[in-house]
Amino acid sequence: MLVYFMVDFLITIFGVMLVNKRIKLRNNHINDQSGNNIYFFLVVVLLIFISAFRGDFTSDYTGYEEIYSRFNSITIDAILKRSLFTYPEKGYLLFQYIINHIFHDVIWLFIASSIIIVVSNAYQIKKYSSNLLLAFILFVEAGTYYTSFNIMRHMLAVSIVVMGSSFLYEKKPIKNLAFIIVAGFVHSSAFLMIPLYFVLHLKLKRKSILVYPILFVVLVIALPTIIGFVQRYYWSWYFTGEWQYGGYSWKSVLIPFLMDVYSIGTYLIENRKVMKNEVENQESAATDNLTEDRENVWLNATFFHLTFALMGLQLTLMSRFSAFLSLYSVLFFCNQVEKSKYKKLIVVGVVILATVYCQITRNDYPYYFIWNR
Repeated sequence: MLVYFMVDFLITIFGVMLVNKRIKLRNNHINDQSGNNIYFFLVVVLLIFISAFRGDFTSDYTGYEEIYSRFNSITIDAILKRSLFTYPEKGYLLFQYIINHIFHDVIWLFIASSIIIVVSNAYQIKKYSSNLLLAFILFVEAGTYYTSFNIMRHMLAVSIVVMGSSFLYEKKPIKNLAFIIVAGFVHSSAFLMIPLYFVLHLKLKRKSILVYPILFVVLVIALPTIIGFVQRYYWSWYFTGEWQYGGYSWKSVLIPFLMDVYSIGTYLIENRKVMKNEVENQESAATDNLTEDRENVWLNATFFHLTFALMGLQLTLMSRFSAFLSLYSVLFFCNQVEKSKYKKLIVVGVVILATVYCQITRNDYPYYFIWNR
């Protein structure tokens, strides 16, 4: 538990000291951006270190080690000739094969995976977040960072999808699709993002506002049917034990739930006039199109992130889908907080709440470094 607290503490302290601050070096002050760059570097190094050298306290860790050891005797031809239908995720096999034949030691698999996961998400945070400190705290405590300690392969796929986010915002479907396909060959759940590409670009209007709650109800009601279809035709081996009957507790989704409700609620309040047809064109003309498109993607992604997270209370597997939208939810929340006149108070409150609440709920979660197992 001490390590989890120290991560939050260092992210916060570094942020207070460096974010948007003028840094003095040899009697000269350098600009604010340099402070942000130093903060970005320190947090990225911290998160990579904690992730890469974690111990085998998660259920999947030893599984990754065992599979990795098999690649000592597997050739590249054997990987490529395996049936695409029986094992479609050849991208991850190739990733393991390359790491194994360059470094041999399994620790490099976790180092490489941690670098990809942390850097891809951190880059998006630095590029699009209006508050680095808040975004990093939420990425760690309400996002996918700690989740990657267990379901690492899935989080690698999520990170590859995240890398293509700029093409999603800029409405470049072919380039965005390329990232999704690569991610799909690491973990096939990434292919969900193909239909979501079009859904995430839907414009919110007065007549369509009721679509969201109706769609949520439909998805929840249809969940058993969806599960039956997927179980029968595709992911039958996933739907056993906890995957079929279990779900996450409310403790796991409380912070993301409050985050998403705040983001969606404040956006709807701020843009209620835009939903009127007679004003919509005027408002759109006065707004930067790319920024507007990006916020619209974040809004839709946040709704589906909330929906999948709540469905995860019934079935754990549904949370896998929410992971692809988690970073967009974090960025949207930071964006909405930045617009509030009480933003400093909200940032302080959220950082304290997220840190304290997650330390309490993670009280029984172990952490030790790999050399201490």
